[in-house]
Amino acid sequence: MTPNAFSEDAGTGIVYKSGQEGGPPLWTVPWFAQKVMLSNTGDELVRFGPWASDLDQHTDLAVSFYFKGRLLKQYQVRELIKDPERLEYSTSHYTWLASKSTQPTGFSQDGRMFHLVLCHRTAYDFDARSGMISRTSIDHEAKSRHDLWQEERDAEKLLGTSIYEKSPLKALYEPHFEVQGISAGAGKSCFDFKESEWTCRMRPKKALSMEVEIWVIYPRRKDNSLAMIMSPEPILSAVKAALAHPYVIRAVKADKKASLLMHVSADHLYHERRDVEEMITAFQFDAPDLKDPDVWAEFFLRTSDSGTFWLNLKNRWVVRQDSSNSSWPWPLYLMNERGDALKDTHDGKAKPDPDKSDPFGVSPKSSR
Repeated sequence: MTPNAFSEDAGTGIVYKSGQEGGPPLWTVPWFAQKVMLSNTGDELVRFGPWASDLDQHTDLAVSFYFKGRLLKQYQVRELIKDPERLEYSTSHYTWLASKSTQPTGFSQDGRMFHLVLCHRTAYDFDARSGMISRTSIDHEAKSRHDLWQEERDAEKLLGTSIYEKSPLKALYEPHFEVQGISAGAGKSCFDFKESEWTCRMRPKKALSMEVEIWVIYPRRKDNSLAMIMSPEPILSAVKAALAHPYVIRAVKADKKASLLMHVSADHLYHERRDVEEMITAFQFDAPDLKDPDVWAEFFLRTSDSGTFWLNLKNRWVVRQDSSNSSWPWPLYLMNERGDALKDTHDGKAKPDPDKSDPFGVSPKSSR
């Protein structure tokens, strides 16, 4: 299949005898498709439609049947689906094919039958020489993409919970936090350590001035024990300091639905060290209580103008990142413990934050 234009179906398809690619073709088709299946005989071909996007009527092409390049029959998705509600939708597209099935989608050995399984487990056998449906059945073991994703998440939750129950975390955290969203997956969201991750979400049990959620990522060894953990005290102390800072207090007054997200990774109170180091470099901090990444805690303030900020746990200064700004790198704003603006990374001079990026009224004052 070779595309020759920006149109999704413009191009050509050429069938060669195996081992004779580039020689005389057996037959051709005057179109291009991202996915086709060719039978062992080389005579029968099934064309799959492009990414399905008609979310309401499902008029997208599902499959077309060809014999030596001649169109026999084609089906729209709506002609094959039994339960539109069980299709897997995104905001702009949907999936109708099963990702896994008892008998894989494809041709029989002799090329005379084509088996197709949909994501809602309906299975069809087509006569490949006519394109007509010869048999309809249910594949009870078929899995959609969502089914496979959910199985993976369930396995990660089961492993993560087992690790939690066997580790010191349960005794340490349950008096202070509601622990949820436990998982031990193969993916990585923090690159400060090479090990696989154990993750959870926590909420302090004690009532606070705003909703607080803590995202925790700990490295786990090959035997699934946790390589390092953090005790509750520094986490709760950092949360308390953040809630007491004028910047956060003003956010709560401006937006009663404001909430706070805190990051904990391995043995530090931020997501990734490089982000903190870049912030420190941007302001050219050289004092010991400013240049050490581990004296900073990272938060994300959820408001109508959400953004990341770092709180210095020694002097209570705050650095706010303005991610609403179109320029990159995003500008940073430094405030002292009273919420007074000291300087920013635009020109290093103290000045008020732009109205669009600071709805909480930080004004430029000298640090006394």
